[in-house]
Amino acid sequence: MSHPFPEESVQKEYEIIDIFKKENDQLRPLQKAEALVETFEEDRIYGFQDNLRTGLYAPWPHERDAQHIMRYNCTTIIPTIYLWAEALGYEPQIVQFKDFRQLRSKKDKDKPTNNSHFALIVDIQRKQPYLLDPFWGICNPIVERTPRRMVLGQNKRRGRMVREYGRLLEYSPEEFAAMIDDLHDPIRSLEMLVCGQKVKKNIFLNKEVPATLMAYYDAPEMVITRLEIPQTAITDKVIFGGLHYDRNGKVKKMSLELCLARDTSWTEVIGKVEIARGSVEEFDAIRKVVHTIKSRPEKNKGQHRRWGNMLSERPERAADLCALTTQLYDRLTVEEKAGLSKRLLVRTLYEHAEPQEEYLTTREERFKEIECLRAKEIDFSQRIDEVEQELWKQSWRLEKLEKTRSERLKGRGRRLGKRNGKIVADLRNLLILHWRNESLYHRRMDQVVFAQKYEKISEEELAKEVQEKGDDPMIGYAAMVVDFLPFLVEAKDHLELRPFQDSIGEKIKAKMESISSEE
Repeated sequence: MSHPFPEESVQKEYEIIDIFKKENDQLRPLQKAEALVETFEEDRIYGFQDNLRTGLYAPWPHERDAQHIMRYNCTTIIPTIYLWAEALGYEPQIVQFKDFRQLRSKKDKDKPTNNSHFALIVDIQRKQPYLLDPFWGICNPIVERTPRRMVLGQNKRRGRMVREYGRLLEYSPEEFAAMIDDLHDPIRSLEMLVCGQKVKKNIFLNKEVPATLMAYYDAPEMVITRLEIPQTAITDKVIFGGLHYDRNGKVKKMSLELCLARDTSWTEVIGKVEIARGSVEEFDAIRKVVHTIKSRPEKNKGQHRRWGNMLSERPERAADLCALTTQLYDRLTVEEKAGLSKRLLVRTLYEHAEPQEEYLTTREERFKEIECLRAKEIDFSQRIDEVEQELWKQSWRLEKLEKTRSERLKGRGRRLGKRNGKIVADLRNLLILHWRNESLYHRRMDQVVFAQKYEKISEEELAKEVQEKGDDPMIGYAAMVVDFLPFLVEAKDHLELRPFQDSIGEKIKAKMESISSEE
């Protein structure tokens, strides 16, 4: 009986699997399953860039090889891991989670849901079936399964977790093969972008932490890009690019949306604070005015200065800048303005205060956060070392511990390690920012330390102080908008998906022609 997957793909994967089986014959079924998940974990193999390049959004394994598509997504990885699990005798079942979220702790209960995701349920000759999901790093036993919830037990290497979902769909290999074949159609292939795809990560912009580019198909004639820009010591930035196509599949315009965010999920922005919406032309006009204001003697170039300094030198350009940014501010809704208000007031005070001074804080204050994080790192490292020393004695039978004591120590070690990991990451990001762009570091930390002094002051008191000082809030707003300009300039080609426009345009054109024929 022939396989429902293409013979070329089956043959290609089985050749690799045969080598794996010979080299790892001594491993137990669970160890082989772990090896399978580790081979295809997201950080190594996820990406959609080659799919956009070739126009093959759902390639079979043999097509990936022929077209040099190096990475997978959660749909295209299924044929590969299915064939591996099948060859290893795990009787795989393809499942699709709809509207799901992963819960590892109580903090995750407020997480937004993800629209759709594929994985495998396998039988690895254990008491319970296992869920194999490389993109989420899962190789865990299913200890409970209901129509809306799956509880995944822990094993020696992976912790317990819960996956909640709206629906859980099962696919036979024949049904999944038919779906992949349908997605080869140019129009149907756009469905692969509806839930979003990660186009590229590690995009370095403005000498900072690497950004991530996502892409979404939003309407018959529109594709949305989302650039997530992590920021050191301040709230992350997110830029949306709306690509509007004509009936021939050519981009006729691009709209932009700028916002701040605490975090992002696959489809949502968490803690979103809207800053501005406008056309590329509007932001280009602002950039040109900013360029004339920032123009200064050669000895001052490369410094990051406050608007109080610059506008005191060129007051005639303040009106031009405020006129352009006021148009963007007026476009925000009442709710969006309210969500932005306190940040705007603090930024206004910062930009206007003592314009003759380069910084409003001392050098020691700007390095205080680094010193505090370093002290915490040392403290946590010592506490972790104490736990490890006690467990080390037990491991070599130098000292016997009660089982409950041993488990508590291991749990404490994991918790301390997790907290220390966050401290180390924050410290590293601050040190890298200072090393790569010292001027930006001092300007940013000056702003952070200044803002910390207003954390417990109410919005009403802030508004009163701004009014009494006669400060112009639009200067503060303009400064917030201008913060995005370096990223808009450097990321323009990324936001436009410029290298992939021919491939995307052909699909949009086919979609528009299909709609016209139906009318």
